[in-house]
Amino acid sequence: AVQTLSGGEQQRVALARALAPEPRVLLLDEPLGSLDGPLRERLLNDLRELFAMLGLTVVYVTHDAGEAFALGHAVAVMREGTVVQSAAPDDLWLQPADGWVARFLGMRNIRDEGDRCIVIPPQAVTIVPGEGAVVVAAERRGAVVWLRARLDDGNELHAVTTAADHPRDGDRVAVHIDEEATIVVPRWRG
Repeated sequence: AVQTLSGGEQQRVALARALAPEPRVLLLDEPLGSLDGPLRERLLNDLRELFAMLGLTVVYVTHDAGEAFALGHAVAVMREGTVVQSAAPDDLWLQPADGWVARFLGMRNIRDEGDRCIVIPPQAVTIVPGEGAVVVAAERRGAVVWLRARLDDGNELHAVTTAADHPRDGDRVAVHIDEEATIVVPRWRG
């Protein structure tokens, strides 16, 4: 019986049933939402390979931007039932439609300035030993370390690094921003 299968096995059975009639379009609504981290990653990779092999159009509904970026050739971001931006994952990340979309995608370095937002992608922030800030969090997520630094003026910036010798919690640091990598977008007033 399907009920005795693990969550991942149940998802595979459901997908096989959906694919059996050879549909031209497949709708998946939060298919990985109830699964834990490692299983979720494995099934995400399986889905990516399967969709590429089948050449099938898939509408994949998720609240997880990472899943959407991993699977989508085009990603549509909806707000209040309306598509507010649709683009390839890289284009969406490099030029979100507004501050709300940037926040929804997980960008954290966003400063509201009047009718616009200044978005500083985490890869545009470099944190090195020095003065002007203190590291308040260094969190390893696989190969990437997310750093959060509190500037002496009280503002915080997030950065990413893959360096093994990265700043640690409590370290005094200098923060450098690649101004050319910053993005200016309209402020959403919803």
